[in-house]
Amino acid sequence: DLEECGLELYFAHEFEVLGEVKVHELKPGGEDILVTDENKEEYINLMVSWRFTRGVEDQFKAFLEGFNEIVPIQWLQYFDERELELILVGIQDFDIQDWQAHTIYRNYRR
Repeated sequence: DLEECGLELYFAHEFEVLGEVKVHELKPGGEDILVTDENKEEYINLMVSWRFTRGVEDQFKAFLEGFNEIVPIQWLQYFDERELELILVGIQDFDIQDWQAHTIYRNYRR
């Protein structure tokens, strides 16, 4: 029970950027919305979502724009997560013997 804990939380979070304290509302009007037992799950979901995306939103948008220039975003619907990982990352298992057999060594002695 939040009231028993004596916590007075609102749907806003204060954080510091270069010595300046800023407030981020987790939802519109969040500075005025008290977290209660009835809405605490929503608060937790919004806080976790904000914590995971904060600081990377601009970078993620830039990545998506660049990625979209190469592979249109709508094409992603045709792949599941494993196929997309294979396209982006490649095969994770390396055959070291095959690698060594097909490597040309220059200025190096084994």
